[in-house]
Amino acid sequence: SSTMQPPPQGGLNWQQQPVPNQAQTYPQAGMPPPTAQAMPPQGPPQGPPQGPPQGPPQGYPSGAPQPPTTYQQAAPGAPPAQTPSAQASAPPMYNPMTAASSRQYPHPMPSSNQAPGTGHPPQPQQFPPQASSQPPAPQPVPSQSSYPPPSSYPPSSQGPPQAGFAGGQQSSYGAPSSTPPGFPPMTNQGPPSGGMLPPPTGGMPPPTGGYPGGSTVPQGFADPEGGAWDNQGYGSQPNQAAQTPPGGARNTIPMPPGGMPGGIPPGGTMGPGATPAQPQVQFFNPAAIPAKKAGPAGAAGAPTEQMAGMNIGGRGPAQAFSLGEIPQCPQDGIRHPQSYIEDQVGQSNPRYMQCSVGAIPASQAVAQKFSLPIAVTIHPLNDPPVAPGFSAVPVVNFANAGVIRCRRCRTYINPFVTWLDAGRRWRCNVCGLLNDVPADYYCSLDSSGKRRDHAERPELNFGSVEYVAPADYMVRPPQPPTYVFCIDVSARSVQSGLLTEVANTILANLDKLPGGTRTQIGFVTFDSSFHFYCLKSSLQDPQMLCVADLDDPFLPLPSELLVNLTDSREQVESLLRKLPGMFSDSVNPDSAFYPALQAATAMMQHVGGKLTIFHSVIPSLGRPTVRPREETSVLGSEHEAKILNPANDVLKTHALEVCSKNQISVDVFCCCEHYTDLATISPLCKYTNGQLWHYPGFYAARDADTLRTDLTRALTRQMAFEAVLRVRASRGIKVQSFHGNHYLRGADLLALPTCDLDKSFCCDLMHEEQNLTCSHVCIQSALLYTTSDGERRIRVHNLNVPVTQNFVDLYSTIDVPTTMNSLLKSAIEQAQNTKLIDARSKIQSACVQSLRAHRLMNNCPLPDRIKLLPLYILAALKNPVLRDGVAVRSDDRVNLMMQVGSFPTAMVDVFLYPSMYAVHRLLEGPSGTVDGNGEVVLPPCLRLTQETLEAHGIYLLDNGMILLLWIGKMVDRQLLVDVLNVNDAERLDGAKVTLPILQSEASRRLVSIVNKIRSSRPYALPLYTIRQGGASEQTFHGWLVEDRTLSTMSYSEWWDALGRQLQ
Repeated sequence: SSTMQPPPQGGLNWQQQPVPNQAQTYPQAGMPPPTAQAMPPQGPPQGPPQGPPQGPPQGYPSGAPQPPTTYQQAAPGAPPAQTPSAQASAPPMYNPMTAASSRQYPHPMPSSNQAPGTGHPPQPQQFPPQASSQPPAPQPVPSQSSYPPPSSYPPSSQGPPQAGFAGGQQSSYGAPSSTPPGFPPMTNQGPPSGGMLPPPTGGMPPPTGGYPGGSTVPQGFADPEGGAWDNQGYGSQPNQAAQTPPGGARNTIPMPPGGMPGGIPPGGTMGPGATPAQPQVQFFNPAAIPAKKAGPAGAAGAPTEQMAGMNIGGRGPAQAFSLGEIPQCPQDGIRHPQSYIEDQVGQSNPRYMQCSVGAIPASQAVAQKFSLPIAVTIHPLNDPPVAPGFSAVPVVNFANAGVIRCRRCRTYINPFVTWLDAGRRWRCNVCGLLNDVPADYYCSLDSSGKRRDHAERPELNFGSVEYVAPADYMVRPPQPPTYVFCIDVSARSVQSGLLTEVANTILANLDKLPGGTRTQIGFVTFDSSFHFYCLKSSLQDPQMLCVADLDDPFLPLPSELLVNLTDSREQVESLLRKLPGMFSDSVNPDSAFYPALQAATAMMQHVGGKLTIFHSVIPSLGRPTVRPREETSVLGSEHEAKILNPANDVLKTHALEVCSKNQISVDVFCCCEHYTDLATISPLCKYTNGQLWHYPGFYAARDADTLRTDLTRALTRQMAFEAVLRVRASRGIKVQSFHGNHYLRGADLLALPTCDLDKSFCCDLMHEEQNLTCSHVCIQSALLYTTSDGERRIRVHNLNVPVTQNFVDLYSTIDVPTTMNSLLKSAIEQAQNTKLIDARSKIQSACVQSLRAHRLMNNCPLPDRIKLLPLYILAALKNPVLRDGVAVRSDDRVNLMMQVGSFPTAMVDVFLYPSMYAVHRLLEGPSGTVDGNGEVVLPPCLRLTQETLEAHGIYLLDNGMILLLWIGKMVDRQLLVDVLNVNDAERLDGAKVTLPILQSEASRRLVSIVNKIRSSRPYALPLYTIRQGGASEQTFHGWLVEDRTLSTMSYSEWWDALGRQLQ
């Protein structure tokens, strides 16, 4: 508002401030977590503070050497240094903030459901207090007190008064009802920024500004002193300054591809003075979780007992069972998969196959008490080496002997079989059957019982091998790799630049398409009608064939629409160059999405292959059309599952009966401006093992690089065609369920028209028998597929997991990320089948039941490996894929559900607990440099809490799908120039930027780190900048999973609550 006024000057008026509730306080950095001890009686403050703390600035230990380049903290309100740069100019950018009030379905705005930043710890609604024999102590009214001006305190993100007051002003620490004039109520503001405040002592509220991060203005509103800041510092070239989208995007982060936290619900934006309804604060109560009755391992049973109530307000039992110290966050930024099986000889690399435990329970009863899934994740084509020394999967050709398999269970020969009868027979390690050795495969045994050619046989030494399949493994001859592109050419697609970017990217990658001279290609475009293109090599120019009949689509020239890319290369290139100009004057707003889909699948159903669809308008013509279904009243309610599922089964039926049956996999690039109903469209990708990309409000000037990177990876990555996947396990163990994006044909066979290196699958195992009789459980996955070169192969991965009767072994060998992979995917299925609250309760129950079982069976501390499970459970509850409330729009949630469905374990790990690095400390160590193995050294990961943030720092957060660069309000401007080539971060708030390549050491290291992170992810990872105190800061705080939100405890509170429950 232009009438905003700064808060009143002078001392803090304690007479107008009620004493804050002490039942819930945030811990100060370095302090122990809250305990169940009673709070000390409150009293008036005892005089003013004793001056600023002494010692070095926060974050630098006493006596520690200073970094090579020293960056000074910038004083708030001081004019920035002048750095000449050119002002970027571009066409106007779509701005969801301005468009939200003019339509029913606004562009989703990132946000979080963090506790309101009121300048002091939030006061949640408490559970009914426990009875007490002591009357409440009277609350004295504090007297007035004065504090030194903020300038006398060292700049820091924590501690007493926050720097950030202009002109030495101080703001009133008022109750929510006493709001400074000209500002909206402070309860509307986002989460506290710049670090958590220390808990009040002696009944005295912490002396600070009334707004997050010590600012004198609320988040999302202009600084009254904004006139002191200039707007220079932006260049027009990548090597001059960080690039911003047209028009700035100062107060909004466009929804990134892959979908991030949702934002403002339908009904418009929150302007000054707005008071949105806040959900009731209801913390999860582990006491409400029922025990499970006897049943299959991992299955949820009916309630059989109810645990006693529990109070989380800090007044629980005086003596509580301690879970020990809160474990540290994961330190590996890339999160390479690990294996916890003791004997690694002959095991598959964990990049390909992982088990959630390093030992399998010997009985069904032990598995039930464990309460967590015995899960296996399979990433069959994860070939590109990441770790040094990683070797490729060996290829084995048995020639005349044929593929060696068990006659009964069809298990492939592997390193864990045993040899008998002088090498003439071998015993299957899965079913125990004795099999004869073919004459062409026979070899005698040595004194230890091994074949004498053991060292020469890869299938007997390596856990992962690939067999060349003979002709009897083929239903038909291998088909050529076929790519059909179905492109939206409506007015929206042309105006947003989508059509041009798609045509140019396909043209640039024609030489990189898998298949070489065998590759076939075809095109379909659509608006209110759809168009085919004849690309025969005998034609001088491509011919367009238009079909207007949407009710009964047909192929005008069936044999001439798919062409060999090598033979018709000139015609294909000519079409891609001319395509944007052919529809440049289009004003057609309609989309015949489904008729075009029918036509495209009809083109390729005789060969199968990959169908890639690009659409920018909600399907409006043909049957079915998509109708808006999202309503504010449905979001966060028990009826939300309806809009997370398809409105009808037309596209699901088409995916199963047409696409999957004819070996067609579908990828969809959704670039619509408004609500799209991804729940109805997503079955095309889900049941064909395709992929969904989501770019809300796509605009080429902002999103072209991201689209180009994602499309290039989709077209050029390793691809398997006509694939099926089966998982086998030892006798007594069977596959209970599969999770992810696939079509389950039969009991245990996954039908995969295509499978690429980014696709992963997860299955849960269960006991078929009460007790296992084997000493090891063998788990074998086999992917039968056709390579892009037309060779039929079988890729086999093996695990041999020991069986244990010791209950503690399950906890000491658990792989928490793999366990969370299964829990998260099963929770997503639960949310779609029943209600979101049921999905959240399911993973909470699994955690509490398992920890309680360990407590009852073993009166000893938790093993280190399972201590991170409560943290990951809490992170899953706060993740936008399961987050409750209206903040996450249905399209965004469905998109995330689709992405998680194919996530490997490493991606689930970083998606739940992102990696955060301190950019301003890169020069203090080897971070960003290359080590002896040629790998870029990543900085140490930081805890995801506001206590970690410093106002003079810059932090990079990687959640696997986007990168967020948080810039503190007091950051040294020289550091901004060295890293981003700007001297003012205000206009960078919410901007999607490209890191400039500068000559400074800080820039070189940061660029190296970002490039390394991006090379390990299956997505483009766009980079967004977040300014402390800016409107977009809520997006960043939504990923600080250790802090409290409106509906979920903080990590320390959750940890203590679990300990009290397990007493």
